Amino acid sequence: MIRKFVLENCGPLKKVEWEVSPKINLIIGPNGSGKSLLLKMLYVITRATEGYQRGDDVRSFKQILNDKLRGTFQLKHIGDLVRKGSSNHLRCDCKLDGQQIYFSFTRSAGHGVGEISKLVTPRRDAVSLFLPPKEILSLMPIIETSRLQDRLFGFDDSYLDLAIAVKRPPQKGNNYPDLVRARKQLSKLLHGRLAREDKQWIFKEGQVKHPIQITAEGTKRLALVDRLIENRTLTPNSILFVDEAEATLHPRAVAAFMEILYLLSKAGTQVFLASHSYFVLKHLYVIAKRESVNIQTISFIDTSQYTITDLSKEMPDNPIIDASIALYENELDVELQG
Repeated sequence: MIRKFVLENCGPLKKVEWEVSPKINLIIGPNGSGKSLLLKMLYVITRATEGYQRGDDVRSFKQILNDKLRGTFQLKHIGDLVRKGSSNHLRCDCKLDGQQIYFSFTRSAGHGVGEISKLVTPRRDAVSLFLPPKEILSLMPIIETSRLQDRLFGFDDSYLDLAIAVKRPPQKGNNYPDLVRARKQLSKLLHGRLAREDKQWIFKEGQVKHPIQITAEGTKRLALVDRLIENRTLTPNSILFVDEAEATLHPRAVAAFMEILYLLSKAGTQVFLASHSYFVLKHLYVIAKRESVNIQTISFIDTSQYTITDLSKEMPDNPIIDASIALYENELDVELQG
């Protein structure tokens, strides 16, 4: 799992240094503050380490990392990731499973990084995944054709990796108890499950089958998580990244989703979330207090200012909270004036 992460001169971000929780980690802040970029950089590192020396792949770690950077950020020149106006290197240093993964490059970098860790131990028996805000099930044929056949940018590697993972067939046999509990919670929410028939995705509620194209967006997102547990892609060694964790979900479903992610983290899956939702933040605060669990939150004020908070101890200062309080105060003013 990831223990510590330093990122300098990347996109809008000047420098971020974060010692993270082995359980759940939350990135919050306004639009454009770099939440998704930070999440994807962490994803690139874990997936590159998991892909290194896997099967018959003979690429070096540097080659895999370069491919993952280009595929995830959809850039012909990875130097475009370097912070504009900066003459310094983009530098990334991540402590992952006890080893230091390091790389850096300048704005002149074309298709490859400059400095990089010399000795890297691959992550064995682990598949980490990224849940993007958009659903992928109805888009899977387009994703696979554009990336695997036409070799075009459009859907980044997080979509492609997820599309490949979700197609794995369900696995029978006993699963980890907390993962079983997570699926039970999902079952209460969904009243059904994903299935694949005649190379098409459907959503089954008992004997009733719904085409995936007319299934609710929130249902598809939660059903996707259920499928990834069922087919044993998500395991105690996985790292799960969720961008806009509240996307397409009713507030009650958001609360339930946070509980499900907590169960995944109890099983050993490390979770990273990006959000600008007060519902997400507040419910994770409740979980942290109730369970006495360290939930690390990096709270961006802007691209160069942030605070780090353990939710089991306190809520962070953040424009998200300020906006929620302002709305409440405005409501009180209206009521008093009435």
